Amino acid sequence: MTSGNAAARSVRPWSAMRRLLLACAFSAILFGSQQLTAVEPVDWYQWRGPEGDGISREKNLPDSWSPKGENVLWTKEEYASRSTPITNHGKLYLVTRYKPETTEEGEQLVCLNAETGELLWSQHHNVYLSDAPAERVGWSSPVADPKTGNIYWLGLGCQFVCLNGETGEVIWQHSLSEEYGMLSTYGGRTNFPKIIDDLVIISGVMTQWGEHAVPAHRFIGFDKRTGAAVWFEITRPKPEDTTYSTPFMTVFNGQAAMVFGGGDGSMYAMQPRTGQIIWQYDCSNRGINTPPLVVDGVVYCGHREQNSADPRVLGAIFAIDGDKATGQIQEEDLKWKLPGRSVEGSQPLLIDGRLYVIEDGGTLVVINPENGEIIQEKKIGRRPGSLVYGDGKLYCCEQTGNFWVLEPTEEGVKEVSRVRMASGEEILAAPIISRGKIYLATTKNFYCIGKKGVAPESAPIPAGPKEAPVADDQTVAHLQL
Repeated sequence: MTSGNAAARSVRPWSAMRRLLLACAFSAILFGSQQLTAVEPVDWYQWRGPEGDGISREKNLPDSWSPKGENVLWTKEEYASRSTPITNHGKLYLVTRYKPETTEEGEQLVCLNAETGELLWSQHHNVYLSDAPAERVGWSSPVADPKTGNIYWLGLGCQFVCLNGETGEVIWQHSLSEEYGMLSTYGGRTNFPKIIDDLVIISGVMTQWGEHAVPAHRFIGFDKRTGAAVWFEITRPKPEDTTYSTPFMTVFNGQAAMVFGGGDGSMYAMQPRTGQIIWQYDCSNRGINTPPLVVDGVVYCGHREQNSADPRVLGAIFAIDGDKATGQIQEEDLKWKLPGRSVEGSQPLLIDGRLYVIEDGGTLVVINPENGEIIQEKKIGRRPGSLVYGDGKLYCCEQTGNFWVLEPTEEGVKEVSRVRMASGEEILAAPIISRGKIYLATTKNFYCIGKKGVAPESAPIPAGPKEAPVADDQTVAHLQL
């Protein structure tokens, strides 16, 4: 780190694991019956929003806007980015390039006043040992801890940092490439941190030495306050790809679960406090980049690779009943599957009994989530990102510079408004909604969009699924030396 307070603590992995011997095995004793969702509905503290599903409970959001001024509250060209921002307690956090096209170029995390766009602090560091081009800085997004206010950020150079959200002071950091052999390659694919209780979890393809010399998509659970490693787990060795499938935190049958797509081509449910795998479904032999969605115990996801069940067919959209799943899931165990549907990176969204999925070619598919029946297909561009829903509207951005506002209807969706950005201005990030405003990063600018003089208004977040009491299961899950 080269700005802010550099007096950070870097914790070596193996000594940390020895100090926390048995912590993973008996961590369940610390947690009783609890609910995973306990955040403010107006804080978009992680990439896919407060509930992880792209849905905002806010109201009074704009139906239209224009880069030339309509409903634009402020802009900041210096913070153009490919990264989706987050917000927490009135502050906005965004990953951008640092001094682009100079000999000092690196990556930085900036903290802005979310109301005015004023820069409050920034932290930057170099990117080294990476095959990714500079334009791929900001593939991932930071995450804020609603309880402590701390910010966690995995950079393109595999620098994993915990910062004080108020001051930007570095609390602890790990060079994951040096300490764990994490790879920075494949065009910049970088994973998103996830927080549960006192843990922050990160993953990537890693290769080390000894028993860990074989490359694998590995997960590490760190103590979020100290940076000490608590658990360390792998998926199937020798994956074909690095991936960026953001894990979804949920509960299956009273058991906390983290659902994600692996670099080995499988969809996994894993215990987030121990790393123990609950179930897996082999989608493909290539990496799964699409972030899963879980609603009422059902997992919705997709991919664009060859199907394991039939390699002649590329891509699929599928649903898994996570409450019933266990061990190795077979094709006949799926709730439903639509093969031949290519979905890469765009998380499904479910609202009012309709599932919305965007295919790589730019087709928005509206699906009955109960049986997989297609209700509507609508072309909305070439390669849109993940949808965001708020105030009865779907907000959708497309890479070549189109911003759509859509309204769900009985027949599917209808267009409310559409914005075309200036030539050469791409949208690689998803929009976010926070405190009555929509924030959008493009490759040329950063926009704060909203209705002037309108106070934020939001419905509360519904109660999430609850874990069963710890007394129901005292089995030791994992023992790590």
